[in-house]
Amino acid sequence: MTTILLVDDMDLFREPIAAALRTRGFEVRTAGDGHTALRLARNQLPDLVLLDLAMPGMDGLSVLSAMRGDPRLRGLPVILLTAVADREYVIRAGKLGARHYLLKTQFSIDQLVSRIKLVLAEHGHVESGEPASSESAAGHVAAPAHGAAPLRGESGQSLVDPVAEAQDEPSARLRLMRPLIKRSEMYDRIDNAGELQALSPTVSKVLKLTERENSAAEEIARVIKQDSALAIKILRLANSVAFSRGQSIDTVERAVARLGIAEIRQSMLNLSVVQHFGSTNLCGRVNIGRFWEHSIACGIIAAHLTRERNAEETDAAFTMGLVHDLGRLLFMQELGETYEQVLRTADELKLPLEQVESRLLMVNHAEVMDRLLHTWHFPKELIDPVVFHHLSVADIRHMAAKRFPEVATLALADRLCHALLIGDSGNRVLYSIAEFCEALGIDPELTSRIEEAARNETSDLKLALMAESADAGWTDEREEVRRQLPQEFNPLVVSERAPFDSVRIWCDQLRAGGNEAPNIAVVHAFTPSALPVLMDRLAQAEREEGVGQLPLIVILPGGEEGAEINAGRRSNRVLAMPLAESRLVTAINELADPAAATRHAA
Repeated sequence: MTTILLVDDMDLFREPIAAALRTRGFEVRTAGDGHTALRLARNQLPDLVLLDLAMPGMDGLSVLSAMRGDPRLRGLPVILLTAVADREYVIRAGKLGARHYLLKTQFSIDQLVSRIKLVLAEHGHVESGEPASSESAAGHVAAPAHGAAPLRGESGQSLVDPVAEAQDEPSARLRLMRPLIKRSEMYDRIDNAGELQALSPTVSKVLKLTERENSAAEEIARVIKQDSALAIKILRLANSVAFSRGQSIDTVERAVARLGIAEIRQSMLNLSVVQHFGSTNLCGRVNIGRFWEHSIACGIIAAHLTRERNAEETDAAFTMGLVHDLGRLLFMQELGETYEQVLRTADELKLPLEQVESRLLMVNHAEVMDRLLHTWHFPKELIDPVVFHHLSVADIRHMAAKRFPEVATLALADRLCHALLIGDSGNRVLYSIAEFCEALGIDPELTSRIEEAARNETSDLKLALMAESADAGWTDEREEVRRQLPQEFNPLVVSERAPFDSVRIWCDQLRAGGNEAPNIAVVHAFTPSALPVLMDRLAQAEREEGVGQLPLIVILPGGEEGAEINAGRRSNRVLAMPLAESRLVTAINELADPAAATRHAA
């Protein structure tokens, strides 16, 4: 049961709220002054604190400051529940890490419970017994810090913005922005798009034929040949590296025989999706080829990961990867300039695109696919991974526990695609992959094989799926990023979990190669406490490479960006995961000046 510490000096206010929260299933402990609050917090470690600011003796700011100075309480989530409306006072609380603010005169118990659940979700806490739903994923789990609109009091005044303004960070700026469209209007447009995007007659006939166990390959081939474009793609697919058995084939009948009935069914779904959305205008950010390159690569990686668990599910895994970002194409088609504004905002704030979507559109691209894929009669086992692929490991276990392996596999495949710089979904962000690898029991050798094979397999399969226009105007994502980096980029990467480190993988794709000495250091700590050990390892690695102290980029967990570190005389930058690629590139270029580092032979 979730434990809440309610701190308020007024009995008339404290006790009724405590009683109401207990009826909602929370365990509530109360304190009438700051000293008692600190003692209870240290002895009992609640999950969340509701804190009054104006109290005699030790006021709320003093309590909050003491909590932030205690290592055990530093990360404890706090909601300010107060009658104090003084802006300066609230801003001071915001600087101490209080991110949510409710006025006593302008809230209801329902609003308070909603805010409590939101804050708990932000901190990875799952309320036991809470039913899972796509709606809860959209508002409170999938993008908790950025996706939910600010709760408001009866007067309509924002109850969170004063604290958000106190934080000079992109996520706070995002929370201050108003949504661009109502959720109901968004779903009306998406539902309309789903109805218009009906499957072609040829695809529908093939899908109907392949539902029967006794379907004849000749009959299926005859239907496919009625659509010359699909027939060409099926031939290319059968001759691709994924299915080639040595001798090339030149008839649709042989292609059907080689692929098999089940694979033909899955392939027709995949080809139909690509055909429907193959000419979408991607608002000038990326071209359609690179979008599908990312999607195909995600499917290939998901299939590799799935094969280790169940070879019979690899076709479904590929399809999940192929359609996982399809919601973005729907946004581009249906929203036009509105979605361009979302894209620009994500670029300017350097935040993950799904977070900006959740705030400005009230729903992100993965969540809208729930309705669309149901409209297309996709099986449930394919829908959940697409809808939930942006969640954390903990949230996936809560929201889609029965399909955890499939959802986590797709999430890992998408993150690996970003690290490998294969294609461009419009969201150039690096995400941590270690927790997914560990949760799925991934062997480091498997990730190494994927790093080596994914690019070539994607190049081959994109030609099969995209037909004659597949490579028109496509450029290598790696080359585009390389042009933004110093000519000689030779990073020395030190990581807690190097085999499962997306930052290490990204650096490996871009390093200049050859026998040149390292010219920049990258240290990735998955926990701040690991940083001193990693810095010692960096010093040892520099001695072995025969270089002095390199300019340094330190990457820490989310919320730690800009933190002060003990880097000696090194020039350094501290960044946080998830990490916008542009932010990392900027940091590398800022440190590239040779004068920024003192280098000497060991």
